[in-house]
Amino acid sequence: MKNFNQYRETQIKTASPGKLLLMLYDGAVRFLNVAIKALDSEKKDLEKAHNHIIKVQNIISELTVTLDLEKGGEIAENLKELYTFMKRHLIKANLEKEPKYLEEVKGLVEQLRDAWRGVVDKEENQSKSDNKENKPMKSVNFKG
Repeated sequence: MKNFNQYRETQIKTASPGKLLLMLYDGAVRFLNVAIKALDSEKKDLEKAHNHIIKVQNIISELTVTLDLEKGGEIAENLKELYTFMKRHLIKANLEKEPKYLEEVKGLVEQLRDAWRGVVDKEENQSKSDNKENKPMKSVNFKG
């Protein structure tokens, strides 16, 4: 487990801001899935559901505080409202032990994640293509 934690730490330290955002969204989806399963099972595991809902709330809080409302303008404001909506639903799900609220949040998080994945992929492809154009071609020796 130590190696995995070191790998994960390195992955986080070297990730671009876009990749970090995707990691947060992926984590939120993963934790939501665990919480939903804990509430949907015949023998509900309320403690497990609660703990994972709190993890998602922490991720949403982190996403909220990283918004730059000045530079982000209307998009950042809309995201802030969406994150506030998600947090309210997470609290409701935790209080009522109702997975339908978690499903709604999961759908929103997945949509945001997929949109950002497209942006990150486009940036990475652009960066790779820029690097190829700036590198001199390697010479080939035909003489053997």
